[in-house]
Amino acid sequence: MGAGVDLACKTGWTSEIDWTRYHNHTTTTDGPNSAKWTLHFDTIDGIFGRNFWVGHCFNLKPFAGLRFARITQKVNTDLETAVGTAVVATTNHDSQKFWGLGPQLGLEADWYLAKGFSLYGNLDAAILYGHTKTRFEDVSASTTAADSCDARGSSSAYPLVFDVGFGLRWEFKYLLVHAGLEHHHYENYNRIGGYGDLNLYGLNFGAALRF
Repeated sequence: MGAGVDLACKTGWTSEIDWTRYHNHTTTTDGPNSAKWTLHFDTIDGIFGRNFWVGHCFNLKPFAGLRFARITQKVNTDLETAVGTAVVATTNHDSQKFWGLGPQLGLEADWYLAKGFSLYGNLDAAILYGHTKTRFEDVSASTTAADSCDARGSSSAYPLVFDVGFGLRWEFKYLLVHAGLEHHHYENYNRIGGYGDLNLYGLNFGAALRF
């Protein structure tokens, strides 16, 4: 979801604010073992750009701005493991909360075809200066012993972010419709469920009104 303004005097300068929101979860069950991962992903981009025509049908728009991101993920697992003649039951409730703000640079491209159709592509990068909080609530128990852990952590975080997308647009008077693929990459983001990158990718459909 977003809103944009073409600045006055037909200079080609534009400004816009975009909000990306993705809240979802997935659950896996295998007998007595189960796992649930929950992700709340929200970003706000405020950018300024300028359109440059390369010939009659190709347009480039470099842009710069700021990105704010707030990402929360939780991993809950219930596992039963046989150790000799004993059964060890382990329950984990782990969570990670991150927020960050930082500069963003990118480039959009449009290749106009016929009858309002065009191919589009975009690429941008950002570095976010933020903070991560983690919590680990783990319990392991068997018929002979029990162990628990309740740990909290807090640290600064500076993930590199890369976004890429491409697809097909159709414009008719004030209406704009698009469909394509997009990928969002947060470098070295994860602090629970194993260290690594956070990647979101998939199909993207949208519509907009222009005045």
